[in-house]
Amino acid sequence: AVLSELNTSVGAVRERFGPSFDVSTAFDANGRPLLYAACLGLCLSDRQRSTSTKTSRIGVEGGDNTCKDEAAATTPLDIFLTVLQYLLHDLQCPPTQPTFTLGCNHRPPIHLLARSCYVEAVSALLDGGADPLQSDEEGWTALMATCMAAGDGEDKGPTMEERVDTARLLLDHQPDGDDEVDTGSDGSYDHDDDKDEDGFIVLSSSKNAACAG
Repeated sequence: AVLSELNTSVGAVRERFGPSFDVSTAFDANGRPLLYAACLGLCLSDRQRSTSTKTSRIGVEGGDNTCKDEAAATTPLDIFLTVLQYLLHDLQCPPTQPTFTLGCNHRPPIHLLARSCYVEAVSALLDGGADPLQSDEEGWTALMATCMAAGDGEDKGPTMEERVDTARLLLDHQPDGDDEVDTGSDGSYDHDDDKDEDGFIVLSSSKNAACAG
């Protein structure tokens, strides 16, 4: 339904402005390009809904009911990942196009996802061609954005593990690529191995230098 509405809207725009109008790089009255606006929408969504599960009552023989946890059918993250593929592949939206919103310092979309630490979303955007080293006009990069507050005061922000996973993902996509992070067989990180003697999660000496820079 979401993609259907997007297709209808894109068709209406092209009909109004002509087939030569480039929808992929267009931006709204606030200066937000399509892909950036989609990333902003995910960041402003209810984080708990993006990671929650729903419990349904399933009838079984004999009249007993059994509770079964099932992944939520459509979370904000699910919808975003679908929309992202549409924007990147169907509309050919540039993954590095920054926002032109006044006061936002030409922030690229990767910064929004990195700050919110949606690892799957960051990974999908990087796979779509986003530059992990792209900086805004103040020199901030996506890696630096993972350290910024993102709803923490309202207990709706990312966990420390999500921040570390996002930072490691960005580090793995650095141009030299020689110092990749080892993961488990399921692709997850063992955070217990990353803690120092005081219990703080660390990346490694070489990667901490990259963060500090």
